[in-house]
Amino acid sequence: MVKLLIIFLTTLFFYRRTVYYGYIIDDIQVCTQDNERKPSKLRNFWLQVKGGCYFQPRVEHTITLMFHVINSCLIYLAFGRTDVAFLGAMLFGLNPVNNQASVWLSGKVYSIATTFVLLGVWLKPLFPVLYFTGYFFSLNVVLVPLLFIWLKPWFYAPFTILLILWFHKRVVYEPKRRYEQSTDHMTEVSLRKLMISLKTYAYYFRIGIFPTRIGMCHTYLHVFGLSKKESERWYKPDRYFWLGIALVGFILTGLFMRWDIFGLIWFTLLIAQWCNFMVLNHLICERYIYLANVGLMLMLAKVLLMIPFGSYFAVALLVYYATRLWGFLPTYKNNKEYFKSNSENFPEIAVPYNQYGLELIRFGKAETALDVFLEGLQYRPNDFRINYNIANLLLGMRRFQESVPFVRKAELALDPKNNYETWRNQVNLLKLQLSTAGLNID
Repeated sequence: MVKLLIIFLTTLFFYRRTVYYGYIIDDIQVCTQDNERKPSKLRNFWLQVKGGCYFQPRVEHTITLMFHVINSCLIYLAFGRTDVAFLGAMLFGLNPVNNQASVWLSGKVYSIATTFVLLGVWLKPLFPVLYFTGYFFSLNVVLVPLLFIWLKPWFYAPFTILLILWFHKRVVYEPKRRYEQSTDHMTEVSLRKLMISLKTYAYYFRIGIFPTRIGMCHTYLHVFGLSKKESERWYKPDRYFWLGIALVGFILTGLFMRWDIFGLIWFTLLIAQWCNFMVLNHLICERYIYLANVGLMLMLAKVLLMIPFGSYFAVALLVYYATRLWGFLPTYKNNKEYFKSNSENFPEIAVPYNQYGLELIRFGKAETALDVFLEGLQYRPNDFRINYNIANLLLGMRRFQESVPFVRKAELALDPKNNYETWRNQVNLLKLQLSTAGLNID
């Protein structure tokens, strides 16, 4: 009971200030849907839990925080209340890579689904009901029943097939929708894509244990699929490829030798669907690792408690996690701080500069925004959104001649699979403004 209380209070202490934060990114769109607010307080609370409508940020952040705290406690309960389970729960609770599911309102469905999975592991007779409930919140849980090949009872394992057959429309719909919006390089099916999968797997393994840099947009693999040139360079062996080979080799050896590597199996199985054999969304996304990270932290705890001086390493790692988490959490205060942090953590990516610049404009800092956009353009000169936003900003400043090259670049960078007609019309409006000013760029 004492250890459970330590897990609860420690996780709560480090995350407590997040209840005062506001809305960022997708949260902002949801919080404007005031028409969905119902007279029933219970109905409103349910909307806040599932993310259908936001109108009280303190309540919604408290809900998100409590699910993460509960998950940390459930790890201890579900895995036998051992020293390994205690350390694994502490590592999971403070690991900053879990931030998108533990703080971001739009990411909390991954945390809620994890709650039902852990409850199912702890209360095995209720697993079928809890599994299907967890699936209601997130597709992340689809492969969980396969873990019962090791957990027992084994007859829960086929529930994955049963769910896919039963809810095949939902299982297929979201990937199909994203498939239609992805480039040919992203959706290509070939043996060489296994290299991308190995790299992704190894990268998630590394950031799960050593989350040195975190944010919405990671540099690694970020531009894969955007063009042939940007994709081909990722088909070369690097340190993550060799780490992936080593991890797969270790798992195969462990299975053959019957080692106790369940934590690593949990991580591997539940991160597999996000390993980019077919790219349907972000190539690297921290919320995808949340459920898989339960197993990774249990494996890490087991290793630390087995090796000489492991307890000292465990304390050092907990201090590192806590320090990194404490420093990162304030970025969730608003969009401006979040994307500023992302541009500092991953300066080689154009997207954060674009979003940061838009937020600066909203704060009335147009000149600073222009500097930020231009800095982002150094890393991806032909990025559509940055070129479009620079052109739009310059036109608003009546600097017509300067905007011309950016309008041209934006037009050339239009993506036929990404709201082409909408953006085509927007670019045409820019050209119309130039034409009105006496500049015909056609």
